[in-house]
Amino acid sequence: NAPKNINFKKILQKSLIFALFINTASALESNIIEIMQNLQHDSDLIRKGFFLDKEDIIKEGIQKHKDDFNALQKFNIEVFLDSTTMNYSPIMKSFMSNIVEQRIALENFLAKGYKLRAYEAYQQLNLNCMKCHALSREWK
Repeated sequence: NAPKNINFKKILQKSLIFALFINTASALESNIIEIMQNLQHDSDLIRKGFFLDKEDIIKEGIQKHKDDFNALQKFNIEVFLDSTTMNYSPIMKSFMSNIVEQRIALENFLAKGYKLRAYEAYQQLNLNCMKCHALSREWK
């Protein structure tokens, strides 16, 4: 009778560990989706600020983008890639670095009053976002 209890306990432990892993993976995916939605909102806010010529809205969008992008960078991007996209990881990390560089350029141009150049930096920031999305989705 004792060996059956030991086997049952091991099976139960393994099941609980597996369930915990699935829940953690699901939470990670849920968090990344929420962060991406927030980044989309932040980007829309920046664009809205440019269209309305409201620098305070642009700055609010930039600050929110910083915060949300910092949250995104805490994730190991490779967790979200599969065997066919894993080799894209260095390219995606490069796009992420470019996004930060373009956001800094956006802020610097905006601070100097160069709104057109700031908007161009914003467009490059978004282009790098879309390049990463296109690569991860294997768009042709």
